[in-house]
Amino acid sequence: MADRDDLVRKPLFLEAADEPLLHGDAAMPPNGAEPGANVAALVAHRVLGHASGTPARLIKHNADLVGRRSPLERCEAEGAARPVVDDDGNRPGPIARPLRRRGDPAHAGRGPKPIPLSDVVFAMTMKCYTLMSARRASTDIKTSAEAGNMTRAPHYNSILAAFEKTEMTAILTKLIERSAAPLAGIDTSFAVDSTGFGTCVYRRWYDAKYGKEMKKATWLKAHAIVGTTTNIIASVKVTDSDGADSPQLPGLVEAAKQNFEMGEVSADKAYLGHDNLAAIDTAGASAFIPFKLNSQADGSPAWRKMHAVFMFKQEEFLAAYMKRNNVESTFSSVKRKFGGSVRSKVFTAQVNEILCKVLCYNLSMLVHAMHKLGIEPSFLGQVAA
Repeated sequence: MADRDDLVRKPLFLEAADEPLLHGDAAMPPNGAEPGANVAALVAHRVLGHASGTPARLIKHNADLVGRRSPLERCEAEGAARPVVDDDGNRPGPIARPLRRRGDPAHAGRGPKPIPLSDVVFAMTMKCYTLMSARRASTDIKTSAEAGNMTRAPHYNSILAAFEKTEMTAILTKLIERSAAPLAGIDTSFAVDSTGFGTCVYRRWYDAKYGKEMKKATWLKAHAIVGTTTNIIASVKVTDSDGADSPQLPGLVEAAKQNFEMGEVSADKAYLGHDNLAAIDTAGASAFIPFKLNSQADGSPAWRKMHAVFMFKQEEFLAAYMKRNNVESTFSSVKRKFGGSVRSKVFTAQVNEILCKVLCYNLSMLVHAMHKLGIEPSFLGQVAA
């Protein structure tokens, strides 16, 4: 059997490390007045730095030197390497730490200090970005903390516990909408659709007809509104597999119009309905949803307007409706980059894991827009040329 010291002294390797993430040389966006903007700027800065760095490479960690130190020397070395923070827990320098949540009392007394929310969100996003389990992704997360991109790296059990928190769903949804805001001046045409994500959870029941136990895999459905120019996801809502498509459209349109000037919204026949057309018309956009065979021309003003375009301006209608294909390309890209299934078993954790995948995708599209369109991301809703 190999000696324990020999195992400790073996060089460790970390794959897919990027220069901005390791060295912290990317500039941090300024803190906004709204807490959600601070979280969005912080997470986007960190993940953008990870996504837009140099190609993946192997980094050798000189672990044998740590193994040869005495316990006292190791404690002194760790204390010297630990960054200095102010009374509010923020680091000096270009990378600010805006979260601990505003209004939260400072930690006092014994016991473990609470993990800053910004570090938790970053760790959750990094876990999904690496396509690995929380235990395996912890090495990349620790490297980010050592490079100064985090206050401290959460334990992988803390990351998994954060996925199961219901309050993280609203935070991640807000981050997705904030990550799409820099492209507000580019996208004016949108498409709505849904897609499924697989799970490792099965429903089991005893079937009296066949006299044996049956099982069926469960899955979740992500409803999204996507910009057809940049394929950015403006807003998303995750439901179970039984969640209907049509009732989700008004909420998606309402969320998207907070950051975008909407000109067109296209969707398939599943979204045809008076409430959906009214929501699109209220947002100041034109709806392009094909009618069914038994649809009548009578209805609301928005219904009659779209029916007239559908019947008498077929070429114009089809040209706008075919932009809906971009939402299918977006879903395909999300699944090819970050996986089409989730590892979590609890429903809330599954929802948050899907939202993290969408957030990673949006940030990767921002990197693409930075190189192709020459923009600088601004998380206040403007696009800097």
